[in-house]
Amino acid sequence: MRPIRSKKLWLVIGLPLFLVGTIVILLVIVPTSPLSPLHMCTLIGCQDALELTFSREPPGQYSVQLTTSTGETRSVSCTNGEFSSADDTSYICKTGIISIYNFTPASVTVEILWQGGSYTTSGQPTYTSFQPNGPSCPPTCRVGKMLVELP
Repeated sequence: MRPIRSKKLWLVIGLPLFLVGTIVILLVIVPTSPLSPLHMCTLIGCQDALELTFSREPPGQYSVQLTTSTGETRSVSCTNGEFSSADDTSYICKTGIISIYNFTPASVTVEILWQGGSYTTSGQPTYTSFQPNGPSCPPTCRVGKMLVELP
């Protein structure tokens, strides 16, 4: 008679707990799965970019000439807070930072020119990828960061 009691206990307690646990797991996993019909991606866009951070701000208005190891160049002229798009180069100048869009070189030579001075350095930006719409949702963009230690 014991096996019958065990079956009743399983039917009364075990089976409902198993079903509730399964439902909870499905409610958590299914909506977040990229294969789920409930998974949705937003349409936020992004652009690849190179971000130069200066150890100190160059004085006044300044220009930056960027040259890659393959000879590709980009030129920007900055006054703080400026956004510009010239010669197919989109960029933003903020205090101590320049973001150059659609430009992701493996290595770059940076020449900074300002009234009364200049500085040249070379380096390899450190890149990170991000997905503004979340994992498993396009697009995937890369941002390279490089510190420019001005004397």
